[in-house]
Amino acid sequence: MSLKCPRFNKCDAPLCPIDPEWRKRKMLKNERVCHYLTEVTKPGAFDRYIHRRDADLYLKASEEIASMREAFPVLDKRLEKSSRLRSRIPTVQLELDFDDDNHS
Repeated sequence: MSLKCPRFNKCDAPLCPIDPEWRKRKMLKNERVCHYLTEVTKPGAFDRYIHRRDADLYLKASEEIASMREAFPVLDKRLEKSSRLRSRIPTVQLELDFDDDNHS
């Protein structure tokens, strides 16, 4: 199964957990970080994502994050900072984001 990121067209992050060749990429100090990688670092992230349509992207980021942090110290430092910030996905908003009944 090929994963597709809904943020792809707006994303400027050089490192993407669904890119099979992320190990060949580079990351500079001030470059953007993947939304899913930053969300994985936050407390309660699994509960926020597990029932969302993009849960597969969250899970892929969860699988890759340790290796990515080890390979890229700049990313590791950014994710450490990110882990102390609140999620961009409010718990209350979750049901509204992906409730099919709201789109009919």
